[in-house]
Amino acid sequence: MAYVFVFDLTSYDSFVHIKALRDQVYESRDMRNVGVVVVGNKRDLLESCDTREKREMRDVANVVRKQWKASYVEVSAKCNWHVVAAFRELLLAVEDAHAHSSALPHNLHELHEVIEHSKCTIL
Repeated sequence: MAYVFVFDLTSYDSFVHIKALRDQVYESRDMRNVGVVVVGNKRDLLESCDTREKREMRDVANVVRKQWKASYVEVSAKCNWHVVAAFRELLLAVEDAHAHSSALPHNLHELHEVIEHSKCTIL
């Protein structure tokens, strides 16, 4: 199991929102064997942001990787830039979570079966 939190790279407030969502999830669930991937979208628009916003977004990447110990990917859905990498990170997070649980799939085929039979929830 894994959670994907997606936010708008051009809006720090959207990161604050997913931080609150993440905190709620961690308060209500046992997250020891659950992967987390944070995806910053609209990377194509980041260059037009001012310097302060760019600095905040760099800080976001550090917080996610170091404090949350989660995967972090920046994408542009509009340009289809790094979208596949985000899904790859999701699969790695699921695989890592299963490695720490007793229901470890023995190969990639079993991992795909576990994913197919799992519930998907979009918040």
